[in-house]
Amino acid sequence: MTHHAFDEMIADDLRTRDVEQIIMSGSIIRVEIDKPGRERKYVIFGKSIDGSNAEVIAKIAGKVVIITVYLL
Repeated sequence: MTHHAFDEMIADDLRTRDVEQIIMSGSIIRVEIDKPGRERKYVIFGKSIDGSNAEVIAKIAGKVVIITVYLL
């Protein structure tokens, strides 16, 4: 998890288990490709523990990296 993702979790009062729930209950709704490195980022829409709509942005760089997370 990036520092940015952790900061965003705090700002939206989310916990690690919320991020897990969003990913496990959600689905990839969009794939974004950065122009410089052609790196793929996955936008996952799902529900937090309390049922709030949220998104997780993640990439795969040898392991899954959570770039950011936020409530909608």
